[in-house]
Amino acid sequence: MAVTYENIFYNFVLDPLRDLCISEYNYGKIYISPTILHKDNFSIRLWGTGASKSEYVVDAHARVYNVDIALYMIQSNPDENFYKQFYNDGERLHQLIFENKTTSTTVGSTTLQWSDGSINDMSINDLDEAESEIEGLHTIKLDFSCNITASV
Repeated sequence: MAVTYENIFYNFVLDPLRDLCISEYNYGKIYISPTILHKDNFSIRLWGTGASKSEYVVDAHARVYNVDIALYMIQSNPDENFYKQFYNDGERLHQLIFENKTTSTTVGSTTLQWSDGSINDMSINDLDEAESEIEGLHTIKLDFSCNITASV
């Protein structure tokens, strides 16, 4: 017997999160990847890091999905105006997610809604090894999570 399923993580978490960012930022690259792909002056990278069970009942299951969000800006000689814009874009991204803490998405005939979409942590210029090799890279990393309940 073939099992039907929905690609919940990609279609109902990552892709809608990317769409929110694209609708807010009309510049830079916004993409899904585990590593930095674009060395533009501005980009946002999303990567799903895991999901955990929050509840199973007879006809539904709920999971918490976790996504790393990295906002990248490149400036070799940053000044105070750069940092003002850098922090502004980080706050803008945080508030965008706060304002969309409940988001409904339809793919085909399936509609699912994430709830409790929130930023748990935010770190600034905490570069990993690959990021450290990019001259002038600055980053704001956000730890996003949301809950989705799906019927079976």
